[in-house]
Amino acid sequence: MAEGREQLDRGHFETSFQIFANALERCETISVLAPLKYQVLGNLGWVDRLAGQALALADAASDSNTMTRSQIESELGTVFRLMDRHEEAEAAFARQYSIATVRQQEDVAWRRVHCRAIGNLAMANYQRALQLNPNDPHIKRKTRYHDDHAISQLEQRINLAVPLSLCYTAISDLDPNKGKAYWMDKAVKAAKDGVDMPTSHQESALPLSRFFYGRALLHSADDNNGPNLKAKALEQFKNTDTPETITPAIALAMEPSTEHRRYLRELVAAGADLTCLDPNTGYTALDYAVFAGDSAAESIILDGLRQQLLSTAGEHEDAVVEAQVEQQRTEARLRKGYREMFREKLRPILLQSRWRWHNWQYGSEDVKDALLRETIDVMRSFYGDDTLDPDRMTTGIMFDDFRRRDTILALRKAYADALAAGRESDGERMFDQLRAIRYSDFAQFGRLPRSSDGLAMPLMDFAKLDLGDGQGHIGSDEFIIFFSYRWINHDPGANAPDDANQTQYKRMIAAVESYLAHKETPDIPPEKLYIWMDFACVDQDNPSTGVSALPLIIAQCDAVITLQDDDYFDRAWCCVEALLTQTLRDIYHVLSWFQQVPARKPGENTVPDESGRWELRYMEHISRLTLAGTKLTHESDRPKVMFLERQCGLVR
Repeated sequence: MAEGREQLDRGHFETSFQIFANALERCETISVLAPLKYQVLGNLGWVDRLAGQALALADAASDSNTMTRSQIESELGTVFRLMDRHEEAEAAFARQYSIATVRQQEDVAWRRVHCRAIGNLAMANYQRALQLNPNDPHIKRKTRYHDDHAISQLEQRINLAVPLSLCYTAISDLDPNKGKAYWMDKAVKAAKDGVDMPTSHQESALPLSRFFYGRALLHSADDNNGPNLKAKALEQFKNTDTPETITPAIALAMEPSTEHRRYLRELVAAGADLTCLDPNTGYTALDYAVFAGDSAAESIILDGLRQQLLSTAGEHEDAVVEAQVEQQRTEARLRKGYREMFREKLRPILLQSRWRWHNWQYGSEDVKDALLRETIDVMRSFYGDDTLDPDRMTTGIMFDDFRRRDTILALRKAYADALAAGRESDGERMFDQLRAIRYSDFAQFGRLPRSSDGLAMPLMDFAKLDLGDGQGHIGSDEFIIFFSYRWINHDPGANAPDDANQTQYKRMIAAVESYLAHKETPDIPPEKLYIWMDFACVDQDNPSTGVSALPLIIAQCDAVITLQDDDYFDRAWCCVEALLTQTLRDIYHVLSWFQQVPARKPGENTVPDESGRWELRYMEHISRLTLAGTKLTHESDRPKVMFLERQCGLVR
């Protein structure tokens, strides 16, 4: 958990989430760790909130650890505040304040919590005052109540800790006595102090400190110093001099609220750059607004991007700019689809599989016996052998076959269920179904089939598996080999990947036969053997959903075979498939990956035997696998390939 908190403090939200998710799994499977479950849940809640997803933390709030309870109440209050539920936010912050007030004399840590609790409660009162209608006589008294308490608490917070620009700004909105200019001068200095604070625990808070500093500069501008202060403010809205941190726009988009949307409008009005990337994830402010489901923030950011593009566009390029804006919106929604599908649906299954792999490698004999008993029925179902000898399962190879099969089946079910749920909710399909070709049909076809030939069959919806209407669909437990290969047809106007000699088709046939004969592959019933290859399994007339699904399809295949040649790693599509495959195999130990290469001379590892034969070898780890400098037949595909490359970070 300490490692997860360190990553969280540095703003590495995806990495932090993965660490805490692993910790939660261990708390739920190892009895001695069960008491730590609520602390882990609290940490997961903080990560989700900071990463743009408001997780309900109420389950974690029952923890008996008072410090943890105080922190969770603080997070609950923050989530409620960002949802504009200010009365509930005030109640949560009041509970935090009550706990901290009782224990503030114990040590420095509790005094810091008490200081934060005062600030939280003060801002809750401030926002409650803004929320109420001062024209209503009854409400006016309540507004004055919240005004007075906010001023008192904000001043107390300022006296207790490092001055906060937001506190000064809030007082300038509430205090009619000293005036706005007095408090804004203090706001500029307070924000500058926050930006200059050197301590490492401020890394995740720095973007907002920079925003409030830039904002204070803009609010302090007058006719004499306006241009200079605006230029200085715009520098604060970037991360040029702190490239390891996120920008203020990203920080605001991560936590949707009326307040943050108002700040985003200020950034757009000031001309802030909204295209900067999160250095840890590659996501933009638009991505985080889409992740959070905040359509209002999404519209604000899109408007800002439109203004940026128009400022550099030529005459009569409005349509071009609008197309670019729409492309960015589409890609952001696609990234959300990946994030939800992989992180929420597929990754928990892969983590469980990795944990079982770890237990088999390092667990006791009792642990191994329990794993075998748990899943032997799955093996019998797949092999169709009611007399399968359990003693065979004691070998590492047989257990790993079993674990992989169980994982693959679970992944396919989760993917199919998620697609079905998506169709029911909005009817819009972002990713294509898993499709595959029966190997016996492929072997008889004589060439690489096209999608329009109709050989590729979709995975049957799991809701229909018991209906007996499987014609035209594959079931769930087929063994699928994914082929990664280079298109070698160089004829002008070619619309098929193979040459006149059907070289790639023949290589695939030879590769499958070699795979079936390989000592490390499982026994596969012929009727359950299928293959996936892009030309047949991605709709060539409407490929968008098939291309988008590529990382998710690879994750559901049992094996990947790369038809390698001298030019394979020069091609961008080949490299992105290899990168995705290697990431899935090396981290989760589910995929098996082989390369088909020219046969070597006896005793030689690198010299071909000149016979023209091919042999299948286990693919070793490739240390420097990159898309830099790779080639594409259609350069217009470059954004798609680069987008898929970035998704490897999510797969990890």
